[in-house]
Amino acid sequence: MRFGVLYNATYIVTVHNHVSGNPSPTKFDSIIAAKLTQAAEAVRMKMRDHIILGDGSYYSFSENKKL
Repeated sequence: MRFGVLYNATYIVTVHNHVSGNPSPTKFDSIIAAKLTQAAEAVRMKMRDHIILGDGSYYSFSENKKL
């Protein structure tokens, strides 16, 4: 959130990878995405997406209507 605030961002996107290569979200990923969404709203930003990268594929919380 710090960089979003410093650069006066309106939207943010977070990205991380799964070393297993499987981009399917875990329960913990869903919890973190929800907490990041709340944190963004607290500083007047909108969480546009949370993306998980895997081997040649990805999972988008936004595309899957999880945000």
